[in-house]
Amino acid sequence: PQEYEARNNFLKEGETIDEKRELQGQSPYLINAGLNYKSEETGLETGLFYNVQGKTLEVVGSAGLNPDVYTMPFNSLNFNFSKTLGEEQRSKISLKVNNLLDDDRQSQYESFRAQNQNFSFRAPGREFSIGYSYRF
Repeated sequence: PQEYEARNNFLKEGETIDEKRELQGQSPYLINAGLNYKSEETGLETGLFYNVQGKTLEVVGSAGLNPDVYTMPFNSLNFNFSKTLGEEQRSKISLKVNNLLDDDRQSQYESFRAQNQNFSFRAPGREFSIGYSYRF
């Protein structure tokens, strides 16, 4: 009730607020999907994985002083491939690519009748890795 009253005291003209707001850190949706293939016979394993989380209240703003901060959805699409080699399949080569969509991570200030502004922004880019392992 105190937060609601404080926010109500600092409303902008035409702004209304509900008595209840979303929970900090609580996303309205979360999607995890993946396709995976593995063959013991050929030693081949590959997968494609997608993850996204909906816009999430990251920082609860203080009434009249600072607006709320929201983490925007980050679409993560990752690919994995590995192949075991040799008669005893002790060697393995692997390839991983993260963030195939080259999506950015960002959080934004959101306020009534104001244009959203960046709170934080990070462009992680695509990440590639190759590997080789040998099992004794």
